[in-house]
Amino acid sequence: MSFQLYPGQLEQLKEMLLRGCRSHVPDPDPDIEAIKNSDLLTWAKHFLPHYFTKPPSEMHVWLASQLDKISSTPYRE
Repeated sequence: MSFQLYPGQLEQLKEMLLRGCRSHVPDPDPDIEAIKNSDLLTWAKHFLPHYFTKPPSEMHVWLASQLDKISSTPYRE
């Protein structure tokens, strides 16, 4: 099965599809938007509060800072 698109129809179809897709995108969660670029300990306290009932030890602070550095460094071969 094939069909013919006339000039301008492809652009109209594209716009209709984009409008339809945009209408189904959920609004961003403000909690996630506020925390997504935070450091590891802040992220963990937010999303895993039941595991972080006490303040982090010096070792945890150090380890989290090392992991934060790794995640902000681009991979090189």
